[in-house]
Amino acid sequence: MVDGNLQWSINNVSFYLPNTPYLIVVKNKWHNVFNQTSPPDGYDFRDYDIFSPPKNVNATSSSSIYKLPFNSVVDVIIQNANTMTPNNSETHPWHLHGHDFWVMGHGKGKFDVKNDPKKFNLVNPAMKNTVVVQPWGWVALRFRADNP
Repeated sequence: MVDGNLQWSINNVSFYLPNTPYLIVVKNKWHNVFNQTSPPDGYDFRDYDIFSPPKNVNATSSSSIYKLPFNSVVDVIIQNANTMTPNNSETHPWHLHGHDFWVMGHGKGKFDVKNDPKKFNLVNPAMKNTVVVQPWGWVALRFRADNP
């Protein structure tokens, strides 16, 4: 919930677009149009129960972005968890604008930071720009940050 309204969030942060498009802001080096700091990291993977409604139903909102080093390789784990309704998780498509990504792995349940990366497909992972994250499941994506 943000200001009493139900909204989707990632790491308990709900995204909103600034009035001026990001690329115009970055190109012109305007620093007062949107929050220039990275979004807060609110995900505690050790204690997070993906099978129960979130304990903190109050999310914040932000227009901030992640600034990635050009040409860096970025891994993202998308964990699909329970919604605010008990016993409910929804299939969710995930799309990355401006990039294709490799699907390194996927699975059911909570992503295991220690063991699941050992099962990643490092030989011939599928390249996509959209992937479906199953209810109470996870997907590991990898992309090269080569689109300025």
